[in-house]
Amino acid sequence: MASVPSISTTVVKKTTIPLSKDKTFYVGGSGPNNYSTIRHAIREASDGDTVFVYDDSSPYYEEVYVDKVINLIGENKDTTIIDSSGTGDVIRIEVDGVQVSGFTLQNSGEYWKMAGIDIMANNAIIKNNNIKNCCDGINIYENRYNNVISENTISSTHLNGIGLWYSSENNLIFNNTIHSNEGDGIQLFHCENNSIFENVLQSNHQGIYLSRSHNNLISDNTFDSNKRIGLIIGGYSNTVSNNNFINDGMFVSVSINEKNSVYDNTVNEKPLVYLEYESDKVIDTQAGQIILIHCDKITIQDQVLTYTSHAIQLEGSDNCIIVDNIITDNNWGIHMHGYDHNISDNIIAGNGYGIYGITQRTIIGGNIIQSNDNGIFLYACWRNKIIRNRISDNSNGVRIEYGSNNTVSFNNFIDNKRDAGFHVFSGDRYNDWNYNYWQRPRIFPKIIFGKMRLGDTRLNIPWINLGRYPARNPFNI
Repeated sequence: MASVPSISTTVVKKTTIPLSKDKTFYVGGSGPNNYSTIRHAIREASDGDTVFVYDDSSPYYEEVYVDKVINLIGENKDTTIIDSSGTGDVIRIEVDGVQVSGFTLQNSGEYWKMAGIDIMANNAIIKNNNIKNCCDGINIYENRYNNVISENTISSTHLNGIGLWYSSENNLIFNNTIHSNEGDGIQLFHCENNSIFENVLQSNHQGIYLSRSHNNLISDNTFDSNKRIGLIIGGYSNTVSNNNFINDGMFVSVSINEKNSVYDNTVNEKPLVYLEYESDKVIDTQAGQIILIHCDKITIQDQVLTYTSHAIQLEGSDNCIIVDNIITDNNWGIHMHGYDHNISDNIIAGNGYGIYGITQRTIIGGNIIQSNDNGIFLYACWRNKIIRNRISDNSNGVRIEYGSNNTVSFNNFIDNKRDAGFHVFSGDRYNDWNYNYWQRPRIFPKIIFGKMRLGDTRLNIPWINLGRYPARNPFNI
C-alpha cells in the first residue's frame, strides 16, 4: 500500500505563536492581528506558511482561492464552516502541494464542476473534512496526479461525491465516508492508475462508477445500499478485490478481449462469483452475486440470490443455463447480453426487472415471474421463446422493445397491471402472441398495444399485435 503523507500541527487556542519556522496566519478568534477572512490571510501568506482558522467566527461566507503552497487548517471539522452561499467553489486549489484539513465545506454553486473542493493542481492533501450540500464534493479535473483524499465525510451533493476526470492519474482515495449523494459516490472518467481503498460508500445513487477507466485499484471498500448499483466497471485491467457489498452489487461493461481482475469480494456475506472467458462450468455453491463475462456453457443452479443490484449478469456470454434458482428483491434479477440461453424453472419475484436481455434464440420457460416492476423486458431481440411461464402481479408482464419473430405462447398472464407491450420497426413488425391465457377465458383475440417506428425516422405510431388464439383455461405451470 502506498505511504500517505500526514498533516501534523499543534494548535494553541487564540494565539499568534507560530507552529513552525514558517509563519502561521490566524483567522477569527480573539488574538491580536487575527484576520477576519480566510482570503485576506491567504493573500498575506507565502509558500510554506500555515493559515489556521478558528471556529469562533464560523461560518465564513466566502469563496476561498488557494494560489500559494500553504497548509489551510480548521480548528474543528464540525464547527469550522466555510459556506460559499451557492456560488462558485467553496475552495479552489490552484497550485501544487496544498494541504486542507479540519473544515465543514458547504453550499457551493449548483452548476457542473462547482465543488466543495476543486483541485486544479497536483500533490494536494485533503484530509479530515466534512463536505456537504455542494454540486460535487471534490473535483480533480484533467491531467492531475498524486493527490491524496482521506478521512473525509462527503454527503448530500447534487452530483458526485468525488469526481476524477480526463487522465487524472496516481491519486489516492482512502478511508473516506461518502454517503447520500444524488449521483455517484466516486466517479472516474477516462482515468488510470488510481487507488480507491478502505472507503465506505452508502446510499448514493451509485457507489463507484469507472467509465473508460483502466488500471485502477478498487480494494477493501464497503458498498452499502447504494440505490442503483454499488460498483460499475467500465474499462480493463482494473483490480477489484476484498470489497464488501451489502444490499447492492457490481456490474461490468466491457468490450471483447478486455479483462479485469476480480477476486475475494462478497455480496451480503456470500461470495461474488466472477468468471471471465470460462466454459463448461457449473455454479451450484451459494453465491451472493454471479457475473459471467464472455463465458460459454455455464450452468447456474440452486441459487438464492436476493438484495443485489444484478443477481445474475451475463455479459457477452452464450449458451448458459439458469435453472432452479430463487431470484428475489434485486434491481435486476437476470441481466443478459448474449445468445442461446435457457432460463427455466426459476422463481423470479419482487425485482425491478425480473429478466432483462439483449438476446437471440433464448428460451425462457417454466418460470414463476411475479410482483416485479417489469417481468420480462427484451431489447433488440429476435427469435426468442417465452413459453409456459406464470407471469403474474407485475407492473408490466412482458415487454419487447425493437424485436420481432419472438414467440410468446402457453403462458399464464394473471393480475398484471399491463400484460404485454412492444415496440417494433416498420419493416419487421410481428411477434407471435398466440395460445396464452390472458387473465380470464377468452373467445376473441387478445389485442396487444404497442408502437411502430416508421423507417429510418424517429416517428412512432400506435400499432397492435394480436393474440389470435387465446387459451380459455390457465395452464398447469
